[in-house]
Amino acid sequence: MKEDELCNWLIEEAKSRGWTCYPETSSWDILLVRNGVQIGIQAKVRANLKVIYQTLPGFFKYQGASMLSKPEQFRGKVPGPDFRCVLVPSAGIAKDTMKSLHKICNVLGIWTIEMGKSRNHGQPRHFGLGILDDPEQITDFDWHPNEKCWFPEVVPDLPAGVPHPVSMTQWKQKALKLIARAEVNGFVTSKDAKEIDINFQRFKESWKPWMEYVGKEGRIHKYALTGDDPKRPDRQCPEEYLHFLEEARKSKEES
Repeated sequence: MKEDELCNWLIEEAKSRGWTCYPETSSWDILLVRNGVQIGIQAKVRANLKVIYQTLPGFFKYQGASMLSKPEQFRGKVPGPDFRCVLVPSAGIAKDTMKSLHKICNVLGIWTIEMGKSRNHGQPRHFGLGILDDPEQITDFDWHPNEKCWFPEVVPDLPAGVPHPVSMTQWKQKALKLIARAEVNGFVTSKDAKEIDINFQRFKESWKPWMEYVGKEGRIHKYALTGDDPKRPDRQCPEEYLHFLEEARKSKEES
């Protein structure tokens, strides 16, 4: 069993229930979104402390505060998804270990899912795929975030739960838009970068630049795509890039 198998199983289950699944988004293995509700999923093939730690918010910001002693500093006060969830396999984990995982997650307000299992009589109430069916009724585990997770305009065509994953970030989405504009128009300027709200330096001044100087437009320097860097966002995320390329073409036709 591998983490990507866990993630693929959950993605299929979530899609069948109308969720949009964003792999490797906002530091989650999977971010589920439906009707404004978000569920953050962290998957691990072992029930260990690391998966619990990864599911919790950045507690370094809340030193000296405990979720139990000072819940007012956490509930409704931290950014993130509405629900935080641990995903583990049902096989290969000792019964006592799984029981301990459920108990700890219950105290911390984390939902748990075992691959291939639904909630049966006698199992913890914060367990299983029920959260995918009607999360609005699961008020005890709603974190009421003060700011929800960012997710991209296009669902990333990326694998979830793999080592060293390629993630879609806000910066990368903006980079795709700038690169698409450069391809469609033949060049971009600092004005384009400012309009998209992205720092232009990485594109033209790194040791392996993605754009090169090609002349001026009035007093503004023009830059065109150059090189063949496999780390350039449009090479890392080709499917998503096609969406922004089409957007840039439509924008040019309309202008």
